Amino acid sequence: MPALTRQEYLATMKEPMVNVTSASDEVIDIWPYVTCIATEVELPAYVLENELVEVVYRSGDGLHDHVLLPTEKENKFLVVVVDRPWSRIAGHHILDLNREYGLE
Repeated sequence: MPALTRQEYLATMKEPMVNVTSASDEVIDIWPYVTCIATEVELPAYVLENELVEVVYRSGDGLHDHVLLPTEKENKFLVVVVDRPWSRIAGHHILDLNREYGLE
């Protein structure tokens, strides 16, 4: 599966992005998709094996969930974007907060 471009990824973000990690109602199992892209995105095996989710954010319009999975690098995440109305995965994006916000 090809990664979402930055523009495509940002188009799925509508303010306010709300943390729904503890209240998230899962509309699709993301793990088969994550398994397919794990090597491509260099996802640590322990994340895949333990199905670790760092946080889930829902877009303000309720159309997309951003499921953030941790990587081995601090402040770098694999974001799986879920299209809620269609109950499908829209794609994925590597979010590197260090690069985005100069945190390094």
